[in-house]
Amino acid sequence: MNRYEEFVRSITALNRCITRIENDAMKQFDLHGADELVLMELKYHPEGLSSSELCRICESDKGAMSRTLARLLGKGIIEQEKADGKKYGIPMRLTDKGIAVTDEMEKIIRKIVEASSADMDEESRHHFYQALKEITANMKKLIREEKA
Repeated sequence: MNRYEEFVRSITALNRCITRIENDAMKQFDLHGADELVLMELKYHPEGLSSSELCRICESDKGAMSRTLARLLGKGIIEQEKADGKKYGIPMRLTDKGIAVTDEMEKIIRKIVEASSADMDEESRHHFYQALKEITANMKKLIREEKA
C-alpha cells in the first residue's frame, strides 16, 4: 500500500468511526450525529450565531444547515430572536433545554476523546493534532487553487 492509499484509508476509517459514534451518542437526545457540531458551536458562542455564520464555521452547505436548524428549532433546543420583518442573519441561541443537552453531550465527547487517545502521551497527541491541522489546511488550499 502506498502512502496515499494508507492516508485515504486511515482518514476514511476515522471519519466512519466518528460518524458512527456521533450518531450513537446523539440518539439518546433524539438528535442526529450532524447536530453535534452545530450545538457545540452555539454553546461556545452564547451570543448566538446566524445560519450563514454556522455554515462557515461548520463547513456546511446552506440547505443542510437550514434543515438542521429547523429540526433543532422544532425540538425547542435552539431559539431565534424575533426581528421585525428581518428574515436572515438573525442569531440562533441555545434554549435552557439546549444548554442542558450540550452539557451532557460535552461529557460524552470528553469520554470519547479520552478513550480514543488513551495510548498516546501528551506530546504525541499534540503532534498528531498539529499534523492533522496542517494536512487539512493544505487540502483546503489545494481545493481553492483548483477553483481559481
